[in-house]
Amino acid sequence: MTAKLLGINHVALEVGDVDEALEWYGRVFEFTLRGKSRGAAFIDIGDQFIALERGRSQEPDRGRHFGLVVDDKEAT
Repeated sequence: MTAKLLGINHVALEVGDVDEALEWYGRVFEFTLRGKSRGAAFIDIGDQFIALERGRSQEPDRGRHFGLVVDDKEAT
């Protein structure tokens, strides 16, 4: 028997600077800061969250992405 996939709990994103990422998300969205540690921050989005984690040094991956649902696309 296999488990039924119900949804996504969270998305983890590598960022260059956690504080800069929080500042950017704060300019664009209202969010609740769930928690923060030295190299990561966690922001609530609906019943899920985004984990912003200090990334590694590597070439950018321009194809990787994720989509968000917002209540006002024009305002965003």
